[in-house]
Amino acid sequence: MKLTRIEIMNILEALNSFNDKQNKYFVYYLSKLRTDLESEKNAIIQMSMPSQDFIDFEKERRMLVSKYAEIVDGNPIEKNGMYKVKTGSEEDCQKELSTLFEMNKDVLRKRQEELVELEKIMQDEIEINITPIPFGHVPDLIDPKVFEIIKPVVKIEENE
Repeated sequence: MKLTRIEIMNILEALNSFNDKQNKYFVYYLSKLRTDLESEKNAIIQMSMPSQDFIDFEKERRMLVSKYAEIVDGNPIEKNGMYKVKTGSEEDCQKELSTLFEMNKDVLRKRQEELVELEKIMQDEIEINITPIPFGHVPDLIDPKVFEIIKPVVKIEENE
């Protein structure tokens, strides 16, 4: 069967929405399907891992941000997904961050290229050997949105 890597990740996420109180045959097929897709999921995770240089950059950036962030109850204050900088420290923070970004521009460019390549790889269809779920074992009360996600791995027999 051919699936894109995005479909594989979406199917695995959808499979997690089912509880174990389903029909025993459906639970069996869910288990088989998870096993079949797990190695590809691990490969995708491995491909998406940033380089050590980027990890080091990110660690240094977080240290800088926490150095200048306003702290309440031991946690930095976030506003619109960004940390709130202590009043009077904005210029120093911006200067240090700009220097850090400039020193790591090659690392950042490389990471951006990796992410673009990863996006292309996620769109590629790959041949994967799976055990499809027979339609007759799919629960009657399945969420239509979940069914739409897992539909590529559901096998519909002609007599169903």
